[in-house]
Amino acid sequence: MMLSYTSEPIYFAGREWVLQGAPSADYVNSRMSIFPHMIFFVGVVIFTLLAYLIYILQHRALSVQKRVDAKTRELREANKKLEKMSKSDGLTGYYNRDYFEMSVQSEVGRAHRDRIPISLLIVEIDNMSRYNAKHGRVAGDKIIRLVGQAVGDTLKRPSDLLARYGGETFAILLPNTRDGAPMADICIKPFKP
Repeated sequence: MMLSYTSEPIYFAGREWVLQGAPSADYVNSRMSIFPHMIFFVGVVIFTLLAYLIYILQHRALSVQKRVDAKTRELREANKKLEKMSKSDGLTGYYNRDYFEMSVQSEVGRAHRDRIPISLLIVEIDNMSRYNAKHGRVAGDKIIRLVGQAVGDTLKRPSDLLARYGGETFAILLPNTRDGAPMADICIKPFKP
């Protein structure tokens, strides 16, 4: 390999001059060093290690983010279940007394503010203690669930709220209803002899 240098034309003293230079092989060999090659090699190694380290860190961050997202989803689902459990009765699955009372307060305030009627029904199963004594607690729980389901099936509006208020007592909140008597008749009709 021959190194040479040729300059741009230089105009001096009315003449055109071109400088050409070529170092001798001894001159180039005496000036050559391994350091530029080593620096290049070390730079490539450092760059490769940094690129690999960044890849590993990004992979770990992505893995951690996926785990965090999964745990967050699980936590949200658990919170939804807990919220539903805190509002619902364990036996029937309908709302419980605490949630019903909060809903009544809210609906009464809304009814008063908007000047709309509201009705409240209480459905109680008679002679439940005698039935439990004769047929057992499991059979009594089944009756409570069946009555709750029958009453719940009669409620058509999404705003109507059914709750198990006590042992064998259900409460029904009917917002925007002036007279709850027709709904009461419908609720007890399947149970009349």
